[in-house]
Amino acid sequence: MNDNARPHRSRTVTDYLRGEAIPTLPWPACSPDMNPIDHIWDIIGRKVRERTPPVQTLNEINKALRQEWLRLPQQQIPRLVAGMRRRLEAVIRVNGSYTKY
Repeated sequence: MNDNARPHRSRTVTDYLRGEAIPTLPWPACSPDMNPIDHIWDIIGRKVRERTPPVQTLNEINKALRQEWLRLPQQQIPRLVAGMRRRLEAVIRVNGSYTKY
């Protein structure tokens, strides 16, 4: 899901998608967090930041991210995916402007 984040708009990515005939949806610039994976990363990131003692090295961050990924309640993933329709409808209602998502 291309959410207009800067890395997704690079010439390399754009050329690759075009060359592979991968269709993309028009995505409003004001709603970059519509992708469910962004919400998953937010949940995991908060858990890592809450750790005591705080993670300090790259190795500790890597280990903490993997642990939190495995601890993530699996029922959250389908719930976030199921909410996509509601999120998209909200964006359509405001013509691509800001939403609570």
